[in-house]
Amino acid sequence: DNLDKCEALLLEDLFKLIEEKKISLNADKTNAKWFGVTYKEDKTQVVESINNLIDKGYYPSNLWK
Repeated sequence: DNLDKCEALLLEDLFKLIEEKKISLNADKTNAKWFGVTYKEDKTQVVESINNLIDKGYYPSNLWK
């Protein structure tokens, strides 16, 4: 009802789906820096970080389309 107060607990949801045998998941090891959006104030920094990775060729230029 209030998207400003909503939180998606992706790991919990993934683990539940794995336990229910509805999905399987493979993870690759990486030395890449992880970042995410916890609060709406995080968005600007995360968008800048992803755009930097696009500029370096790690992601395609049409990632946001």
